[in-house]
Amino acid sequence: MSHFFQPCSKVQKDRHIMRETDARMAKYSRRGLVLNFVAFLICILGGQFVQQSPLFAIILTTGLLVVTLMRGIYLFRFDTLYPRGPARWRQSYFIVTLIGAVWWGVIMASITLVVGLGYETPLLWLYTVVFFSTTAHAFAPYHRFLSYYQFFGLIPAAAAAIYLGGWSATIYGALMLMFYLILVHQCRLIADNYWEKLEAGYALGKRVVNDEQARITNKTNARLSRDFLSSLDRDLSKKLAAREYSDSDVVREHLGELQDKLSTFRSMLARDLVIHSRIFNVRHEIQYLVSEFIGEAEAKQVHIETALSPNLPMRLKGDPLRFADIVRSLIAQVLHDAESVALIVEVQFLREYETAGELHVNVRRMRPKEQKLGFEERETEESLELVLAKGLANLMDGEIEQLNTPTYDYHLRFTAKLDIADNSGQVDFHKNRFHGKSILLIGSTPAIVDIKRQELDALGFEITTETQYRRVQSLLRERVQSSSAIENILIYHEDTEDCQKLLETLRDADEFKSVDKLIAASEGMHAALNKQGFDESLGFYFVSKPLGLFELESTFEYIYASKGDTDAQSKCQDGTIVFIGTESEAAKLTEACEHLAGQHLLLANKDNLTQALSDANNPMVVIPCTRNDESASLLDIVRQHEAFNKQNSKEQGDSFIPIVGVGINCSGRDVNAFEAGFDDYLNMASASSKTLSSTLRYWRSLDL
Repeated sequence: MSHFFQPCSKVQKDRHIMRETDARMAKYSRRGLVLNFVAFLICILGGQFVQQSPLFAIILTTGLLVVTLMRGIYLFRFDTLYPRGPARWRQSYFIVTLIGAVWWGVIMASITLVVGLGYETPLLWLYTVVFFSTTAHAFAPYHRFLSYYQFFGLIPAAAAAIYLGGWSATIYGALMLMFYLILVHQCRLIADNYWEKLEAGYALGKRVVNDEQARITNKTNARLSRDFLSSLDRDLSKKLAAREYSDSDVVREHLGELQDKLSTFRSMLARDLVIHSRIFNVRHEIQYLVSEFIGEAEAKQVHIETALSPNLPMRLKGDPLRFADIVRSLIAQVLHDAESVALIVEVQFLREYETAGELHVNVRRMRPKEQKLGFEERETEESLELVLAKGLANLMDGEIEQLNTPTYDYHLRFTAKLDIADNSGQVDFHKNRFHGKSILLIGSTPAIVDIKRQELDALGFEITTETQYRRVQSLLRERVQSSSAIENILIYHEDTEDCQKLLETLRDADEFKSVDKLIAASEGMHAALNKQGFDESLGFYFVSKPLGLFELESTFEYIYASKGDTDAQSKCQDGTIVFIGTESEAAKLTEACEHLAGQHLLLANKDNLTQALSDANNPMVVIPCTRNDESASLLDIVRQHEAFNKQNSKEQGDSFIPIVGVGINCSGRDVNAFEAGFDDYLNMASASSKTLSSTLRYWRSLDL
């Protein structure tokens, strides 16, 4: 009885069909909810039962009212509660409804025993028979639940009548019992007929969809072939015209790239290209992908930034490598002929079910100031990579489309349906973490300033924005004079004279030395500014572009930790750090663990990793970049252990084990880290404020 409905057929496992079935049940239930309570009051008000047992009548009425309100919560909030967990909503509603049926049975038996079969009792019996007959159609698809519902609502009245004795009462009881048996049989037939019709319609619809899909696939393949060959011809023509093939090494390199693209394209047309389903950190992967284009964008004076929705889950299930290929192609296409504009990579996730939804990646380029707003059909030459990306999107049951909007000069959007790796859809930042802290956000691009304002607001900052560098100094002094001095400044760095003058003023003026000044710039610009004296001793800190909630919070965590502000620091959970490597490789990690209370370091390798995870308390896995060759298998072991814990854990719904890659003795950034499925990656050679200790502390502070 603990499970009133177990889906068996494909129809019963289809989310859309089950939502329609549950919505139909909820609609009919809402109609009868209030009517049932009103009908009960009409039947007993002024009747003999109220006169004989007024206190008992109040108790029964109050109980019925409470049950009605409980059912009403699930019925009238159906659109809100159902997407969070269809099966959970259905099971909870069935339980509440059964409680209502039991209470109705108590009411029927109580009135029958107290009053007998005279006065208001026959009227209440008649209403009950009519009411349960009508509910049969609403609940019929769920026959097992319906049989319990009818039993608890009807049989107590029949038993009470038979207990009274006498011909009249016995006949009443027998008729009610016969009505119950007939109703159960009728509902079984209705349920079987309902599902059989859906099965037939589903099979027919599936056949139509398959035929249509085959037609669309053929049409898509033809279009992709045409676009691919056209782009390939154009690409080769440009390189030949530029005489790039005079060098044999260049020829060999281009031929290798061309061979890879042709191989990928052939696999896409044959639809035998493997699309993996792996857990990956979508928020960090997007940030990393955009960071690859920071240097090229700065050379074109393009301000490229991300806009990740605060509701975007941290981890999704999909193919991170193919996903990266698609996003790279979109950014490269939009950035190709951009100059002196803002380019925004916006990512949203529309949650449709408890563990699934639709991911939207919008890459859009703002119109130049001199260009008028309006709808313009933009004819652009699609790169070879974008054509391949469209084919990959199609294989992932998604699509890439170009949108024409008055605000944006060029807008590409990638959409795909993906599963959420964690039921809670957890994110990698603390909402309102810095509540009460004030910050001044400075940037000359209003679109970017508005995006970063929303992200800082999610972290709890009290935000003041300014788009004119020249007005910052007077604004800071005004705030000091009004006894509301600003504690932090976030400067979106630009290679302009006004920005440079502002930085020099903040560096040289004694009145601003107590203010924490955070500069968002590329890593190359970090080093250049550091040489000019913009260092931590004067209150300057650096965060790499693109900015995100994770980067902002971790950087401010570092700032407040260095200042000894314990109130702004997060609480670090105790646990075990499982390091896959040797003792010599773990030297720096050991030093970092000494700065974090409650952290135990455990060395492991591929052979004993599963046992190490089982022995560890609240594990977090750290993998050095020297293990790249076996990183995929190592990640699979961790995720399999994570899934096993999730299935067998009763205390928590999610058993997330963070996996952090560390660049020890490596030069540059590991290009495969996030595409392989790492949750985070730390380049030890980076000049940013992100350190090994701060990275470990950050992941330990998240409520995972």
